[in-house]
Amino acid sequence: MLRQELKYPEIQSRRQPYFQAQGLTLEYLQIWEAFINPLTKEPWVVNDVLMGDIVHPNAIGLSVWGKQVATKIKSMGWHLPGIAPATPPPPPPTDPGGEIINRPEPNPISDLELLILCFWFGFCHL
Repeated sequence: MLRQELKYPEIQSRRQPYFQAQGLTLEYLQIWEAFINPLTKEPWVVNDVLMGDIVHPNAIGLSVWGKQVATKIKSMGWHLPGIAPATPPPPPPTDPGGEIINRPEPNPISDLELLILCFWFGFCHL
């Protein structure tokens, strides 16, 4: 993560003119420090409590990530509601689950197919 994050300020400086031309602000949030192992403090050792693997945060890690992003957004002057807006429940599924109910019976295996399989798996010899 550290190696990749070292390139982000350079990427940000290259893209800054594009965003400024549109009246937008582009800021970089260095977040990898929140995900390193607190015991070793090494950038190559992730905190197992926050990461599902070496790259992807788990549910707890995503909440840490979200908190960091929310703090950054607030520091940029954006207003965030104190309570997350209620999201409607998802609609009921319309897919029956993909189960095939009227499956046709398979054709019986011919003698030639049995003979080919016999030689293929080495049961039969010439």
